[in-house]
Amino acid sequence: MTSTAWSIDVPLTPPRPGCRHIFTGVAETKEAALAAARRAHETALLYTAAGQDIPCGSSRRDWSARGLHVDWDLDWSRAKTTPIVL
Repeated sequence: MTSTAWSIDVPLTPPRPGCRHIFTGVAETKEAALAAARRAHETALLYTAAGQDIPCGSSRRDWSARGLHVDWDLDWSRAKTTPIVL
């Protein structure tokens, strides 16, 4: 199976107008993309809690979280997963 670039748009709970986290990266399936975005978010939270810089991906294929707002609660149940057309 070929890999696709994905955008994961995650709204907040409670909703805040205009506020959301967008994750992008490459995955083979929609489900794999969502799982990768969640892992990137969880990793970013762990690094932030430890007082360390959030690791950034070393290539376009890597998932990472930049501009993380640790006080925002992401509503993963309402996340929208969209393939990116290049």
